[in-house]
Amino acid sequence: MVHGWYMEISPSVHAARFQVHTEGVDVGRSNAVVPGGTVTFLLTDVEGSTRLWQERAEAMGPAIAQHYAILDDAITAAGGVRPVEQGEGDSVVGAFSRAGAAVAAAVSAQVRLSEELPWLTVRMAIHTGEAQLRGVLQPALDGQAG
Repeated sequence: MVHGWYMEISPSVHAARFQVHTEGVDVGRSNAVVPGGTVTFLLTDVEGSTRLWQERAEAMGPAIAQHYAILDDAITAAGGVRPVEQGEGDSVVGAFSRAGAAVAAAVSAQVRLSEELPWLTVRMAIHTGEAQLRGVLQPALDGQAG
């Protein structure tokens, strides 16, 4: 049994509308297919990263790289896709054609994160909604901050 991690779905994510953008996106694996129609998104963010960069600057670079690798592995293993470069700091967005796959990726990632980086808390949220193809893979939160 795993203790010390959680998944939170915030009200702003429930209310958000998402758009999946695909043109010219490197999804990190050659056989990846970006889902369309109803898509489930896994959204992550490192809790307190600004403070951690100030307090543990030397450890954070390698930890963030390891965190990305863990999330990439979990998303790929569950059949999801994500752009290699998203420009969102330490957050990650994955897209899945099935909600259960997004949950499986989140649980897998949280287990590995708690084992390998127990001092790094990564919040995760899952949202399912209609998606539109537009250019890059990212959710459009319509001005709602998390």
